[in-house]
Amino acid sequence: MTWMGDRGESLRFFSLKRLFSDSKDVKKEKKPCAELKAEYEKAMEAYSAVEDKEGQQNIMAKISLLVVCVFCVLALASAQSATNVRATYHLYQPEQHNWDLLAVSAYCATWDADKPLSWRSKYGWTAFCGPQGPQGQAACGKCLRVTNTRTNDQQTVRIVDQCSNGGLDLDIGVFQKLDTDGNGNAQGHLIVNYDFVDCGD
Repeated sequence: MTWMGDRGESLRFFSLKRLFSDSKDVKKEKKPCAELKAEYEKAMEAYSAVEDKEGQQNIMAKISLLVVCVFCVLALASAQSATNVRATYHLYQPEQHNWDLLAVSAYCATWDADKPLSWRSKYGWTAFCGPQGPQGQAACGKCLRVTNTRTNDQQTVRIVDQCSNGGLDLDIGVFQKLDTDGNGNAQGHLIVNYDFVDCGD
């Protein structure tokens, strides 16, 4: 888009419209981007209504800040997902242990063992040591949407443990639900994509 200043002066300004509508990473962060888009549209409307140069400069400064915010959102979204990650399986079998994190010696039991049963049993379990996202205690309790790259089958899981394989160590039940073509069982692992998602707790 072209930014029109006073008396024919123009400044080519970065267009957020395409960024909001086309970016896959932005779509992953729907709430913050919706808020930024609304602020951007308000600023553009205000700019159109302002005739004095000082007012236009103030609004341009605000929109410049919105551009920075959008790139921050993009960076955050990128850091919260990964592709082509190795996912093995582990015999947590939480259904057989009353979803007790202590019973399976899960790393996150230190912080999450006393969570309500409804919280602990809401999703299948996984250990996490992926290349992108928080690690250690910061990862505990967070949720991932895991996608089998071969079949596109998806499962949402909760992080309850650490691992050392550089990816995910899924509960066997989750692994089997993702492994709809049996290739993961044959190979001993799946290749997955994952995205951190809102657990909806």
